[in-house]
Amino acid sequence: MRVVCLLFLIGHSLYIQPLLAQIWSFHSHPSWMAENGSPEFWLKSEGRLPQGFTLQRTSQSRGAGFTAIVYRIVKEGIPVHECMVSVLRAAKGGLVTSNFPEDLPFESSQTTGKNTIWYKTRNKYCLVSYHDSGSIRTFSHADFTTRTEYRRNFNKDTTVKAKVHAPDPLSRANVLYGGIWKDSSDGNPAHLNEQRFWLPVTLRKAGDTLKPESDKLIFREISIPVYPAGYSFGNPDFGRDVPAFEDFNAFVHIQSLSRWWDSLGFADWSDTVQIDAHAMGGADESGYNPLLTPPAIEFGTGGVDDAEDADVCVHEYTHAAFGAVVPDSYVGSQRQAIEEGVCYFVAVAYSLRHTPNQAGIVNNWDGHNEFYPGYTLLNNKMYGKGMTNQPHVDGEIWGAALYDLSRETGTDSTMKLVLQSMPLMVAGMGMQKAAEVLLRTDSLLNNARNRWPIIKAFYPRNLLPSLGISEVKKEIIFKVFNSEGFAHGENAEIISNQPGLFRMMDSRGLCVREYKVQAWQKCTISASGLSAGVYYLQGGNQVVKMLLNQAR
Repeated sequence: MRVVCLLFLIGHSLYIQPLLAQIWSFHSHPSWMAENGSPEFWLKSEGRLPQGFTLQRTSQSRGAGFTAIVYRIVKEGIPVHECMVSVLRAAKGGLVTSNFPEDLPFESSQTTGKNTIWYKTRNKYCLVSYHDSGSIRTFSHADFTTRTEYRRNFNKDTTVKAKVHAPDPLSRANVLYGGIWKDSSDGNPAHLNEQRFWLPVTLRKAGDTLKPESDKLIFREISIPVYPAGYSFGNPDFGRDVPAFEDFNAFVHIQSLSRWWDSLGFADWSDTVQIDAHAMGGADESGYNPLLTPPAIEFGTGGVDDAEDADVCVHEYTHAAFGAVVPDSYVGSQRQAIEEGVCYFVAVAYSLRHTPNQAGIVNNWDGHNEFYPGYTLLNNKMYGKGMTNQPHVDGEIWGAALYDLSRETGTDSTMKLVLQSMPLMVAGMGMQKAAEVLLRTDSLLNNARNRWPIIKAFYPRNLLPSLGISEVKKEIIFKVFNSEGFAHGENAEIISNQPGLFRMMDSRGLCVREYKVQAWQKCTISASGLSAGVYYLQGGNQVVKMLLNQAR
């Protein structure tokens, strides 16, 4: 299965390259209260909004201590394709990110219908009408999908428990895919059914039945195969061979993720979506479709059913969060990789709430098997060299940096920072600019509490090149790669921001090895010749604990 977000362009001959995203800070002052809270007056006074352009609000979200507002950039009352301004406002100031229209002529001001937008061809902006059909928006020059507006419904719910994976059978049993631990076409062997656990869930009550439905989550038949939405007469307890199991498994985990965000102060990040747990024509794929009303998540049934893996469920719902707080922003390969990386991090962070086993592995059950290789945040990937411009592959860079950060600050702290900065991730943003957004967001909303942990996680991956050398050299910052492989006898590697003598000590505090490390050059840490046990690698004031489970 490949987890995909259906924010894609069709007809690549006129593919629009993403505009460079800008970011700047402001201090709170009265001009920001002008025009019902719109930043338009201030942007004009600062010379940041070109003549002839206005702003049109598309979304507003309230977090703990701040408000995030996203605007379309509009010319003559018509939006400019993929151009937006995102504002994060707090008591002491705020942050703004944007991607303004390029300095190109606009062909005509005569509208061609109510569904009209400016978009850039090779050397100018044209006024184009569009037509929506199914999940495709058709233009005269290119086809692509976008999201629509919707209304939320409210009904009576009841809380029970459902027996589902938590988060998946392999990580919970701490085994790898293969042998008896295979999907076996939705087989129902006892050892797999034993990896189901009772989790609380709020369901919709209709007469004497309970359905996986809420104000924000609605089950619909979107694509084949067709299975009626599951329901239960009591606490749901379905074997894996029953289609209703996938319905309740997806519902439980998406609702649980939403409640986690609510507890952190980000209720507005939970979007209304419709769900099809058996979809995609039976393919081994899943996707978020922002054009349907409300937006939809479709889970494929090829290979391992995607809705059986909590990682896939929360991954796709994180795409929906992006769609809610910063619409139409999944544009440009690096910006797409940022979003995929965030989705990977949310998946592994959510899994850690259920088990510490196999931490950092994405899609433990759905991937890492004969169907597809899956993803991991335990990697040594860096920005720049080796990038593929494939969002799902390069997303491992961004996701790994977030995971490294969480291992120092905790998953709650990192999750807050991810959600705080999410509205500022405008279309076309690059990874290095996004890392700067994280630093500035942390400074504004958290008094820079996570500054050095962010630097330690992102700088070694070449994601914060704008930092001054003197600033980074305040202390040695190093990272150990493949520490999990080291535990099983493989080599690990060190990368440090400056040269130094590193020492490996055993559990008694005795130095067993020394390494002369050069700045930004990999240094191999071999497990050969070491006995199984606990070791500590020290460089400067930083110490990293390393486990070796087998003697070499």
